[in-house]
Amino acid sequence: MGRTRISINDYTLFKDEISFLSDKTTMTKERILWENSNPKFRGVLLIAIKKHIKKIKSESLSKNQKVVKEIKLNDKLEDKEINLIFQFLKEIETIDLRDTAIESLEILAFFEKIEVLSISENPIITLDGIESLKKLRKLFCINTEIETVENLKNCKNLQELYCAKNQIKSLESLSKNEKLILINCRKTLITKKEVGKFLKSKPNCNVIRKGFLF
Repeated sequence: MGRTRISINDYTLFKDEISFLSDKTTMTKERILWENSNPKFRGVLLIAIKKHIKKIKSESLSKNQKVVKEIKLNDKLEDKEINLIFQFLKEIETIDLRDTAIESLEILAFFEKIEVLSISENPIITLDGIESLKKLRKLFCINTEIETVENLKNCKNLQELYCAKNQIKSLESLSKNEKLILINCRKTLITKKEVGKFLKSKPNCNVIRKGFLF
């Protein structure tokens, strides 16, 4: 039997019934996300955070930064440690979550400063949650299971979109992304006619489809 996935939305339904946790552990939203993700995903997050901390001189590290720096992937984490991890996610500007088996983008709500993001090669069926990334400039969502890029219309700073190998049919919702200058939509369901229609509203945007630049 497969592992039951717990969503943030289920939190209030079961939080009072948890009996297997230690005295220093509670089922916070952060813990739900952390414990229901796979090791590869958690490892990528820790690496990104530690790279960020590594840029800071040792003598300038805060107590919390030193705690996170020592966290190992297989450690059994207390609430404070998990909360610190999610706190430092807010400082990350670039992260590659490619092929980490994520199915939802709930965690993106914690990436307040993210500018470059890859969620390619994941079984994602929707971009719900991406709209919270107000500073996002470049997005890679190649070879997922998405059928629309509707949610990206709220990412006002988006400049480059790489959405090849998806079941996307339309670019219409991107016409209001004023800073968008490049779309790579090779091997999608987007037709030449659809590209032409889109370019009437955004003539300065380069669109790559089937290896051709329009």
